[in-house]
Amino acid sequence: MSESPRGEATLKLLLIGEEHVRAKVARHYQLLEEDAGIETHYFVDDRSGITRELQAQGAPLRIEQAPVPERSLPGILRYWSAFARCLKRVRPQVLEVYTSIHWAVLYPMVLYARAHGIPVAVVCRGELYPQYFYNETGPIKRWSLVQILRAADLIVYKEPWMLPILERFAPGVRRFEWFNAVPIGPEPGVEREGNVVLYLNFFKRFRNLDVAVRAAALVREQVPDVRFLLVGGTSELAEKSQFYADLLAYERELVALVEELGLGGTVEILPFTNQVDPFFSAAKIYLLPADTVFCNFGLLEAMERGVPAVVTGEKDPDAARIVEDGVSGRVVNIDPGELAEAVIGMLQDEDARREMARAAREKIVRSFNLGSLIGSLAQQYQQLARPGGAQRPRRASLNTAVGESASSTT
Repeated sequence: MSESPRGEATLKLLLIGEEHVRAKVARHYQLLEEDAGIETHYFVDDRSGITRELQAQGAPLRIEQAPVPERSLPGILRYWSAFARCLKRVRPQVLEVYTSIHWAVLYPMVLYARAHGIPVAVVCRGELYPQYFYNETGPIKRWSLVQILRAADLIVYKEPWMLPILERFAPGVRRFEWFNAVPIGPEPGVEREGNVVLYLNFFKRFRNLDVAVRAAALVREQVPDVRFLLVGGTSELAEKSQFYADLLAYERELVALVEELGLGGTVEILPFTNQVDPFFSAAKIYLLPADTVFCNFGLLEAMERGVPAVVTGEKDPDAARIVEDGVSGRVVNIDPGELAEAVIGMLQDEDARREMARAAREKIVRSFNLGSLIGSLAQQYQQLARPGGAQRPRRASLNTAVGESASSTT
């Protein structure tokens, strides 16, 4: 391994399993390099153009171009061949895997890296959400996800609700909790002009944006000049990826609901963007009425920029780990009336809202500061890269449990 500017050994990390490089991901790995000398290479096909947009903005990305992983044998073989060439060219010490792309593409790549002595770290994300894993994932894909987890030398999990699945299906694999965190920028002002309520994230059904739209109608009755900005639409990207196409159906439902309720001047549905600063600078309140709140990137970014939040804790008790009700924002149930009441209260009491804004920023600085936490993740990867540092998992029997329903896990 080469030497970093700080004199430490530079570890090469190759990341696979993402279509493109998102700005929040790029910041994470840039800090990992600056603080620990870990050099990240991305194997992405960039159907959406988001990676190219970041590069045009000057982001220092090491991109290994992947072909689009078509769901046909020739397409899969082209993807595998490109990956094998990439692995030989980059020669990473650790392969980091996001389980986002099709199992038929991903699982052989994991096995190939293992066969070449490269330790594998699997980063667990939404694929392990229990409702999705048990009830919406087909048995073959579910089986493959379990095999990928078991093939790992390290599982990096981001959400507490992932633990029961990991303990059940990959009990012998070393685990490391790494919740989302954000860089800390200059102290933001908490003053805001206008009554802007912001949501900034992809439009996924479990984030209950239809409830937010209905709440907007109630808020407008008390605060006529309120504006709800829902940022994250994918209509312009739907032809580029099935991921975006799947989101588009819900977006269209939201557009229809806005029209039905006559909220055209109150609720704006805007496209996904990496240019987030103008939205955070304008927002008085960040809104996240989701089934899962911990540990949402958009929420953390908003609070770091001095925007207090209204979130829902009805299905996610860990929401309170980020937002303390009445101190750094509000935690309510997934109900239009409760959301509206919380938003109205904050908009009509500007002194209290500003105090919540300061408390929100302090919470992120204290507990979700990427700069303070990055070293612990770097140590995990450095340990994997050392000779003998990869601890191979035990091969526990898969059982028939993979096919069981979520109700059987409680």
